[in-house]
Amino acid sequence: MEHQIRLAIKKALDSCDSEKMPHVCQSKQIKGGYKRLESLVLKLMIKNEFTPSEAIAHIENENL
Repeated sequence: MEHQIRLAIKKALDSCDSEKMPHVCQSKQIKGGYKRLESLVLKLMIKNEFTPSEAIAHIENENL
């Protein structure tokens, strides 16, 4: 199950559109950025029952 969730998060982060989500796309390029984003997405999925894409959009909108 954990592998499937991490794979879904990776798929969502890999399809990041830099025009629509510049903060997230830039964040995943810096050292440790991907792991930080993955962790944030996972927390939002658990806490708010978001999908990976919803969590990523939330991170972008809130500039987390």
